[in-house]
Amino acid sequence: MVYKLNNNSSYSHNTSCSLRFTFVCILLLVYIITQTNLRNNDYLTTSSRTNSPVVNNIGNAISNSSIQTSDNDIYDIILFTGQSNMVGSAREVTEKRYNHNQFTYPDAISPGEYAALTKIKSSILRKNGKTLNFVSIKQKSQTAYEYMYLTDSFREIDSMKKVNYGENLTYIDGELLSYKKAGQKYQSLAKSNGTNMIPQFCQTYYNLTGHKVIAVCAGKRGVPIQTFLPQSDKRNTRFQCFVYEAIKEKYKAAVRLAESQNLHIGNKLYVIAQGESDIGIKTTKKQYKQMFMTMHKRLKKDLGIEMGAIVETSSTTGTGNMKMIEAVHQAQKELIKENKDIILGSSYFYDRFVPSEKDYKNCNTKVTIRYDGKKLPYKEALRRSRFSTDPSYKKETGKRNYIHFTSAALSQVGMEVATSFSKIIH
Repeated sequence: MVYKLNNNSSYSHNTSCSLRFTFVCILLLVYIITQTNLRNNDYLTTSSRTNSPVVNNIGNAISNSSIQTSDNDIYDIILFTGQSNMVGSAREVTEKRYNHNQFTYPDAISPGEYAALTKIKSSILRKNGKTLNFVSIKQKSQTAYEYMYLTDSFREIDSMKKVNYGENLTYIDGELLSYKKAGQKYQSLAKSNGTNMIPQFCQTYYNLTGHKVIAVCAGKRGVPIQTFLPQSDKRNTRFQCFVYEAIKEKYKAAVRLAESQNLHIGNKLYVIAQGESDIGIKTTKKQYKQMFMTMHKRLKKDLGIEMGAIVETSSTTGTGNMKMIEAVHQAQKELIKENKDIILGSSYFYDRFVPSEKDYKNCNTKVTIRYDGKKLPYKEALRRSRFSTDPSYKKETGKRNYIHFTSAALSQVGMEVATSFSKIIH
């Protein structure tokens, strides 16, 4: 039976027309959405490194959301490189040396007292007192990003969540690959244990400069300054792990992605925390300066970086020869003094260092000096020094992890470096 409508057309014919009309509308809607997304650069691409969908635009790559940038947004691309304290190597253990609740840990001192002893800003300390390797820094939304090489994407930094900064990467046969894909032969760049100076750096930097940050994490644990030279440099003899080549490839990839999205790139900078391993192998002041300057000049030439900041280094607190520590320290001081494009980012690591008791007479770091200018007894100076470091026991070495700084201490360093940069950049 065919039902007649008021216009004398059949129901079946009208239904067919309606379906065609609906189909055309759907096609038109799809076209409009597609064109809008293309204009906004808000689309998924497939990374050639992972063969998986990634968000290829500034935004929160974790939740696949995106943001719109304004003409006033400036993105500074900042390289963070160096050794294990740049990577972030404190262990995942609860911090019990201070606590808000004295009834929970009756032998712990208050956060205020702890701040006075460690010289860590109280507000930073209170936010980062739960675990040694968890950074808790509230960022203003859409102001700080980490470049992820393996997915060729920008991940918004949200340190209210547990995040491992950096990536385990290996540069091999002219390619930068994941450590696993490269066969785990050696590692060029390393991933953090969860803590890093970067979140607090980004918060302070944005607050003081108004510039947003794209962080390129490119650190490597346990290697001297020669390892940060190109592998072709004859002085790079101890470790064949292509650190410089990996740094170069990752940073250039971050710049390419930013340029492809038409972001307004402002300053290109680096922050380096390095030198502990040079103390161990007895690199002289002259050698350190020469190799550092080679690295510095290559970063400027190859990557277009304009300026660098040094985080002055130290060694495992309670150990070490003060003469060798001073050799690297003096080299870093002279590099800063002699070069307008190298600044002091932070002296916190050095200021908190205390050597062996045998060598204590030769040490005059800030942590050893009392409020009245007199020198502290060795045991008290050592106790204060270790408040900033990780006391956890390392089974693989049979020693405590006193060379690595806690999340709160690293956050203090991040704040100091950002403040130093803010005074001179534009």
